[in-house]
Amino acid sequence: MAFLLGRDLKFYCKLETINTPAANYGTPSQPRYVADSNAARVVSSSMEFTVARENRNDARATRSALGRITGKQEVSWSVESYMCPKSGAVPNIAPMLECAMGSVATTTYSLATELNTFQMARLSEDVMREEVFGCWVDEMTVSASGGDPVTISFSGGACEYALTGTATTDATSSGKGLTVASGGTNFMPGSLIAIADVTATDGTVVAGSTSATDVRLATSRSYATSKAVTPHTPDGTYTTHGDPITGISGTLSLDSETTLNVTSFDVTVSNGVKPLSDEFAKKGTSDFIEGFRDVTGTVTVRATSDALTKFQKRYQLARPALGNPTTDTVGPAPTFQTLALTITLGNVSGAKQIITLPAIELGFAGIEIPEAEEATIAIPFTALATASNNEMTFEWNAS
Repeated sequence: MAFLLGRDLKFYCKLETINTPAANYGTPSQPRYVADSNAARVVSSSMEFTVARENRNDARATRSALGRITGKQEVSWSVESYMCPKSGAVPNIAPMLECAMGSVATTTYSLATELNTFQMARLSEDVMREEVFGCWVDEMTVSASGGDPVTISFSGGACEYALTGTATTDATSSGKGLTVASGGTNFMPGSLIAIADVTATDGTVVAGSTSATDVRLATSRSYATSKAVTPHTPDGTYTTHGDPITGISGTLSLDSETTLNVTSFDVTVSNGVKPLSDEFAKKGTSDFIEGFRDVTGTVTVRATSDALTKFQKRYQLARPALGNPTTDTVGPAPTFQTLALTITLGNVSGAKQIITLPAIELGFAGIEIPEAEEATIAIPFTALATASNNEMTFEWNAS
């Protein structure tokens, strides 16, 4: 018996063809991964698959549930990774970053109106392969604090899901039928398998299973009996690149001030995605629509005179002159000023990440004053665009 160990997991991600989520899922032309170019190293990941089932509520002569009704399937996922740059190369999480932002030129990611999709898989060799197709990024967060590693996390939904287990062939065949001793239900549509005596470096796609002993393949294969059926491992060498950046290197500039005593920060891009999961004759989500985007975050600083100066720029209010209100030219309504925020992660030329938000509006939060120690200010902000899609850029591998 082989155990599924987190330390053994390999992770892969790959862009899909734009405007075609989950293209060719469950067919012979289902996209494959190449370990050399599609491998990534992540801290944690989750892939959730559910199918709605509810009890029948029509009249019956018993209080017992006698049947259930099948509803829509739902697929969600999340990934967290260290920030791992390497000079001259795109990050190994590039598909997720591009699908969160929308556009990339060389290694600079910019916001765009239309978002692409990607697929990803996690693999424990000879034990399990889990894969999601037609993935969109609903939310991306970059966060750092003190000397901790800088992390970037993603979450969203997907159109399709496949879980692949193991089995043993129970017959000799040369067609699309795969007979196994047991465990046929270990292979969902879209599973990519390896049969021990089949020479196919790109694996074999499963079209579905009909019972515990019968599996339907998308491509005809010839195999003998008593052969191992396992999750397919992408061809090539599993390599990832870059060393994690920590919070001890880099700078944060708020309104051109770079000497603030910053203890932590986070920046979140929320894409407001609406999944199209209510269509007739579809088992789940077929596509999605991009909604209004929000770019928000928080900078936490120790309370100093310089920090308070920046903090106060969030709000300005002019009162009429006493006894002579006609001299006031601004009026009693408050006004709000936008500031520029630039975050540089790392200090090695050619391997820095620079997040630029040209116009942020500071929000409101209390000043935390402990009994005896220094006070801190958590400054929330919202990024605004000065032109279409320019409220944030993310430059990877900057000098």
